[in-house]
Amino acid sequence: MPPLLHAHDPITGEKLSHICRYGPRPVPENLRREILALDARNVSPWKIADHLRVSDKTVLRIISGDDVDAAACPPV
Repeated sequence: MPPLLHAHDPITGEKLSHICRYGPRPVPENLRREILALDARNVSPWKIADHLRVSDKTVLRIISGDDVDAAACPPV
């Protein structure tokens, strides 16, 4: 297992690829658009998760915009 990153460590390509490999997976674009469309109609995140059969965590990550970082990882 690779060593943990510390705040004083510089971000190198090797460490960045490690972060990306073990970070959240990107959500498929069609699912992302559907979640955002349901959110725009003021459907609760829990109802969206139940309707689309995804986790509450995934829905909340997309609504908050945190899923954008997952797709931006550079290739290894």
